[in-house]
Amino acid sequence: YEYSIQYWDLLQHRHGDGDNAVTRLMSACGGYDQATGQYFAIMYTDDMKAQVFGTLDYSKNTRKIIKQLDESENVLAMAISQAGVIYGVRADGMFVQIDKTSGKMTVVGDTGVKPMYMQSAAIDPRTDRMFWAACSAEDPVGLYEIDLPTGKATLIGKFANREEFVGLYIPAP
Repeated sequence: YEYSIQYWDLLQHRHGDGDNAVTRLMSACGGYDQATGQYFAIMYTDDMKAQVFGTLDYSKNTRKIIKQLDESENVLAMAISQAGVIYGVRADGMFVQIDKTSGKMTVVGDTGVKPMYMQSAAIDPRTDRMFWAACSAEDPVGLYEIDLPTGKATLIGKFANREEFVGLYIPAP
């Protein structure tokens, strides 16, 4: 869908090709990589039973799968630094770096939070600080800062009503 940001009028609605076009182009989390000009994302398989890592090109309604993820690699939040380093928070609370070409995940450290449900993360392009809108059944629901070298998450503020935020974004300077 493309909308006018001035009046919120629907400008166009494009469908992808094939039976599962809508789910094929759906991103669970992701981010734009300034270094390559690509949008990297965690997406779902066509049957919605597993996750894949790859790139999305909404201008062409296409995706390129780099790696099908196994259950232990379930990523709930992802962000990309200005230098093009892809970071993710897995469902087990581990903070990982994700290789752009292979999808291989390297554990940086434990966030100390056990995430559940929808999440979102973004890296401030001015400071390279990573922020995570985390939702958990066990830990405080709120905005955390993740230390990139260690993966440790520090609570900045709680969400009073246990809100779930997706699409966290910090504009470039």
